[in-house]
Amino acid sequence: MRQGCPLCGLLFVLVIELLALAIENDLLIQGICVGKEEIKLTQYADHTTVFVKNTTGMEALLRLLEKFEKCSGLEINTHKSETLWLGSWKERLDKPFGFKWPTDSLYALGIHFSNGANLVHKLNFHGKLEKLEKIPSWR
Repeated sequence: MRQGCPLCGLLFVLVIELLALAIENDLLIQGICVGKEEIKLTQYADHTTVFVKNTTGMEALLRLLEKFEKCSGLEINTHKSETLWLGSWKERLDKPFGFKWPTDSLYALGIHFSNGANLVHKLNFHGKLEKLEKIPSWR
């Protein structure tokens, strides 16, 4: 499609929804547990964040993304994609899959993720409170 075509955005939403459904329904891709809920995927516009529990799931995700690229022509931008070991894997030093591996935190869809609870609290809450305090009418 030509850039600026009014149908382009609508078709993108339909195609990206098919990717989301494929990820959600793939049994090899296990998400992370937050409370009692499993979270695999968040999306906003053309940003997709996938939470994967293990390397088997990551390999399955990459195979799925490869198929998606062949069908749609859309591909993952590995230069912008970041990955972070969490939980009991936070001490791992290997950096597979060809993505960026930040050392402190990962920023996705407006939220900082990190292995350090103090760092996450500082980045997600204190920074925003400091910005609010600078607004004259806030107090």
